[in-house]
Amino acid sequence: MYEENGVYLTEKSPIELIEDACLQGGSTYEGRRQATVHHLNYVQSTPVVLNPYWNIFALPSESPENLECVWVMFQHIRWARSLTKTSSGIHFLNGLFLDVPVSVDRMQKQIERTGMWKSHYSNR
Repeated sequence: MYEENGVYLTEKSPIELIEDACLQGGSTYEGRRQATVHHLNYVQSTPVVLNPYWNIFALPSESPENLECVWVMFQHIRWARSLTKTSSGIHFLNGLFLDVPVSVDRMQKQIERTGMWKSHYSNR
């Protein structure tokens, strides 16, 4: 797990960490996911708001059921760029650079969808 202050090992899976964060933010992962689907019809690889009070949104690089899925906190992304045809690099505000095993087009789409959800959610 990459955080602002370092890299940490955890026995929890990425989806378990997301589920815990949703509960800390006042709802279940499934509830947050269903809200996104309801408002924006993003059925697959659905971005979720983890904590509405702190305006924290997370996006999966692909289906959360896929073992290679990487969850990224939207507010920490500076930019994404193509590394290869099937991988992209995400540059974070703190200087960390992460290689993600999805195309840059896919990653950009996820970033854009999360931005749309954040905008929609914030305007409520």
